[in-house]
Amino acid sequence: MRSLVKVQKNKNITLPTWAMRRYRVEFGDYLQIAETSAGLVLRPVKVVDADQAYFWSKEWQEGEAEAERDIKAGKLKRIGNARSLRKDLLG
Repeated sequence: MRSLVKVQKNKNITLPTWAMRRYRVEFGDYLQIAETSAGLVLRPVKVVDADQAYFWSKEWQEGEAEAERDIKAGKLKRIGNARSLRKDLLG
């Protein structure tokens, strides 16, 4: 799809609703602007607080995916209290 947008006096542009929906852009989000041989390209980016960056690292996300697979495969035990946990861990 294509749309024509106008650069406003304060250098703002308004994104069309279809683009906001398709690319899941919400008010307050950031867009990266890049110059390519085809012209300017806008790309949505998510900014992560430095305190939270590790949780978005490749290794953390791989661990989350593994945990999700284990949950779906039913590889869980429900343990009611600390005594039962200790017994389960130590045999």
